[in-house]
Amino acid sequence: MRWEEIENLKKFKQIKKDIASLTRLTDKLAQKAEDHGDMTLIASSNALHRTEKEKIAQVDNLKKASLECP
Repeated sequence: MRWEEIENLKKFKQIKKDIASLTRLTDKLAQKAEDHGDMTLIASSNALHRTEKEKIAQVDNLKKASLECP
């Protein structure tokens, strides 16, 4: 493996951990919002969900970059 591939793998693993954490947090916030009727928690959950989507896009980009490497 080349250095670049190793670095991409490290980034990939970290981003996957971030996505898992964001998913758990957004689910908890959404449930809490539903239980308490607190719309500010829904707004926070939605903002974190957008961040989660950005992280997923980063993973996709890393996958594409690894496929393009000779």
